[in-house]
Amino acid sequence: MDTAQLADMLSGLQPDEWMAGAAGVLVAYCGAELCMRPVAVKTASASAAPRWDLFGVFNIAALLAAAAACTSLVRAPPAGSNGWQAMPDFASLDTRTIVAVATLIVCLTYAFAFCGVALVWRAIEDESQNESMRVPKPLPVDAAKRMAAARMERLRAAGMDADVIIVGAGTAGAALATRLGRQGRNVIIIERSNDIPERTVGELLQPGGLAALERMGLSEATDASRIDSIAVEGYVCITPGGGPETDLLLNYPDDSPSNADQFLGFVGGPSAVAAGDKRPSGKVPSKQTSGTGGPPRGRSFWNHLFVHELRRLARAEPLVDFRMGSVRSLLVDGESEDGEHDAGTGSGSCRGVRYVAEDGTRCIARAPLVVVADGMFSIMRRRLDAGHPIPTSSFVGYLLHHAADEPCVPYPNRGHVVMADPNPILLYQITPTLTRILVDIPGVPPAEEGWMRRYMEDRVMHQLPERVRPIFRDALATQEPVTCVNKRLPARPPSVKRALLLGDAWNMRHPLTGGGMTVALRDVETFSNAIDGVDIDEDAALDDALAKFRQVRQGHAVTVNVLANALHRVFTRPDHDDGTRAALREACIEYLKLGGPSSAGPVGLLAALSPKPIVLVSHFFLVALFAIRRALFPCPTPVSIMRSYRLMKIACMIIMPLASAEDVAPLSWAPVRWGLDLIFGWSAMDVDEVTAK
Repeated sequence: MDTAQLADMLSGLQPDEWMAGAAGVLVAYCGAELCMRPVAVKTASASAAPRWDLFGVFNIAALLAAAAACTSLVRAPPAGSNGWQAMPDFASLDTRTIVAVATLIVCLTYAFAFCGVALVWRAIEDESQNESMRVPKPLPVDAAKRMAAARMERLRAAGMDADVIIVGAGTAGAALATRLGRQGRNVIIIERSNDIPERTVGELLQPGGLAALERMGLSEATDASRIDSIAVEGYVCITPGGGPETDLLLNYPDDSPSNADQFLGFVGGPSAVAAGDKRPSGKVPSKQTSGTGGPPRGRSFWNHLFVHELRRLARAEPLVDFRMGSVRSLLVDGESEDGEHDAGTGSGSCRGVRYVAEDGTRCIARAPLVVVADGMFSIMRRRLDAGHPIPTSSFVGYLLHHAADEPCVPYPNRGHVVMADPNPILLYQITPTLTRILVDIPGVPPAEEGWMRRYMEDRVMHQLPERVRPIFRDALATQEPVTCVNKRLPARPPSVKRALLLGDAWNMRHPLTGGGMTVALRDVETFSNAIDGVDIDEDAALDDALAKFRQVRQGHAVTVNVLANALHRVFTRPDHDDGTRAALREACIEYLKLGGPSSAGPVGLLAALSPKPIVLVSHFFLVALFAIRRALFPCPTPVSIMRSYRLMKIACMIIMPLASAEDVAPLSWAPVRWGLDLIFGWSAMDVDEVTAK
C-alpha cells in the first residue's frame, strides 16, 4: 500500500471508526508499558502481584483479535446496513459478523479489566512508596532534656517561649504534646477547661488508631484497668426482622495488611462468619490491644476518661507546659500586639497566640509553630480560612444500663450496626455495665416537646434486637437524649504559614464508622514523624516537612473520610426513595456475605488498616456492579436495564462529590469526572434530592 492509498483509506473513516482506533492505541500503550515490567514473583513480603508477563501475551492477542474484528466489520458490512450507515437486521446477520462483534466485545471487556487491575495495583504501589517515612525512636529522657535546654536558650534569644504551641488538649492535642515532648521539643499546650464533657462522640477507636497509639507509646491511655475499656473484635450487621440467621459477623483480620493483595482482601481466614460463631463474651474487659501487641483489635470507652488519661500523660512530660486558658486570637507577623487576625486579612506567618489565663490575665505565648486542635467547634478554623463544616445528619444517644455479666447487645465485643429504616442505628459497649445506642436521624430533630420519644417508640423500638428493647424503653423513660449534629469537613491547608490544624478542627467525617479519633491519632503520628529532627525555625525545612505530612496523611485520612460518608449514604434511605437506595444497601450487605476479598477488603478499610483510597473505590464500584447484576438476573428486561442505569447513577452521585472534595485519584481526574458526569449526571443535584423525585 502506497501513501496515496493509505491517505484515501484514512479519509474515508467515519468518526466512530476514528474513536475505535484511538481506543485501540490507548489499550496498546497500556499493554506495551506494562509488558516492559519484569515478571512478578512472590517477594519476601508474600506479595502476590499480577502476572504481568501473561498480561503482556494476552494484551497482544487481544489487540490482534480486536484489529481483525474491526477490519472484518469495516471491509464487509452486514447486509442491510448500507455500509454501517443504517442499523442492520439482527435476524439476518451472518456468522462472520456475529463472530466479529462477539470478538470485539470480549476484547473490550478484557481491556477494561486489564486497565482496572493495572490501575489499582500501580496506585497501591505508588501509595506504599509515599507512605515510607522514617519512624523515629523516642529519645532517652536525659538526652531529650539536654537537647530541650539548649533549644530553649535559642528560643529565648529569639523572643520565643516554646518550640510548638498547641491550642486544645483533646485527643489530638494531648497526644501530640506528649509525642513532641518525648522528641525533645519544648511544648506549650493551652486548654480552656479541666472539665471534660461526657459526649456521644469519640467512644470507639479502630485498630488502625489503636496501633498508632501503641507505636507512639500512648496505649496505656486505653488500658481497661484505668478506663474500663472494652475490646472490639469486629462488627455485626443486623437486619431488623430477619432473625439471628441473617446477622452478618465481620471480623477484624488476624494480621495487619502489608502488601497489595492483602490490602485488596486476599488474606487467610474468614472475615465474614455465620451468626452464632462463638466469641469472647466481653463480660470482663480484655487487656489485649492491637497492632504491635497482637492481632488487630479496637477499643470502646468513655471518651472523657480516655482524654483524661491522655492529658495525664501530657502533664507528666517535663518538656510540656500545660496551661489553662482560652485562646482568643493568633499572633501574625506584621500585626500589632492587640491585633486580631481574620481570614484573608494578611499573608504573614503565625508566631504565637493571645489567650486569657484561668485567673483572667491576658497573656501572649510565642513559638515558631502553632497547632490548632480545639475540636469540631473550633473558633480558630475561621481565622485560618480552613473551610466550613457541612451538616449531614444527627446522632441521638442514650445509655443502656445492664449487669456486668449480662451485656444487652447480642454479640459482645462487637460494634452493632442495625440496618434500620430509614437510617442506621449503632450499638456498642463502652464499659462492662454500659452500652451506647446512637440513632441516626435525618437533618436536625425538631425541638417540639415529646417529638423525640414518639419517634423512638414509633420508628426505632420495633427495629432493635429483642433483648435490647426493654432496656431501651427504660432509657427513654429516665434519660434526656444527647443530640450531636454530624458534620463533614474536607481538610484544606490553612491560609497562614506556620499554623497547622489537627483533629476535628481540621477534618471531619460522618461518625458511622467510628473513624474520627483514628484519623486524628494517625495524623499526630504522621506529623510528629515528619518534623522529627527538622529545624522548624527554617521556613524551607518546615514547609517541606508539612508538605510531606499532608502527602502521607492522604492515604489514611481520605480512605476513612470517603468510606464513612459514602457508607452513611448507602445505609440511609430517603422517605421518597424509589427503591434504588434500598437496593444498593441490600446489595452492599449481600456483597459482604460473599466472604473472601468481598468482606476482608471492606473490613480492612473499616478498621483503618488499609489506607488505600483506590481499594475503597474498587470495592465501592464492585458493590454497584453486584447490585446491577442482581437487578439484571436472571434475564435482562427494559425495566431492569433502566434500574441498572439508575443504580450506577446513584452510586456515582454518592461517591463522586466525595472523591472530588478529597482529591481521590482516579475519580478526581478531570476526564473521569467529566465523562461520568456526561453519562450519569452526578453533579446535577444532591443524591438525596434525586431519589426524592
